[in-house]
Amino acid sequence: MPSAPLFSKTLAALTLAVSTVVALAVLTGCAETGTRDTLDGVVVGAAEQAERDHDYQTAIRRYAALYDHKPDDVGVILGLARNLRYAGRFEEAQRLLDEAPPRLGPLPRLLLERGKDEIALGHADRAVETLTAAVKGAPTDWEPAATLAVAFDRLGRTEEAEAQYRAATALNPENADVLNNHALSRALAGHLDEALSLLRRAVLLPSAGPRIRANLAFLETLHP
Repeated sequence: MPSAPLFSKTLAALTLAVSTVVALAVLTGCAETGTRDTLDGVVVGAAEQAERDHDYQTAIRRYAALYDHKPDDVGVILGLARNLRYAGRFEEAQRLLDEAPPRLGPLPRLLLERGKDEIALGHADRAVETLTAAVKGAPTDWEPAATLAVAFDRLGRTEEAEAQYRAATALNPENADVLNNHALSRALAGHLDEALSLLRRAVLLPSAGPRIRANLAFLETLHP
């Protein structure tokens, strides 16, 4: 057995070694976390760029890689579901969104994306229920109201659609797409003068694209 002084020195050396290893482990963990966050940021950037380029399959792969280790990240869930919808993979998007609410609760952003997917699947009746909850959860956000209006239109409930279009426009009066959809809704309901007035407002906005101008030109040919 080593003498007491030698044993004390050995114990001190072991304690120092263990302390050093623990410190390095902590520092290594921080480095790994920082590196992971940096890598995730790069992947998110790549996914967003792919989406802007309309390369939805690449965006899906990028977001799916993030989802594997960040399944509770709302931004990742939304990015993956949105691009699945853009790619026409509606059922996959629906399954993903069906899994999210139990973990994260009825977040308005998730309800909005789910409602869009339900409309795309032809389930406007379900979308009305989903989007009504989204509107209640985010009463100052124009998009749930505008999307709920589309769902009402799909069901032929034009007056309820009208109320939601008006609510969305009140929240975001400079949105040309909402005015365009509102105009088409009124035209289909037989209110051509109102539809033309809405489209004439829309084409003056910076966000108005050629589709909106084409819609105005078409409706003008129908005006007596």
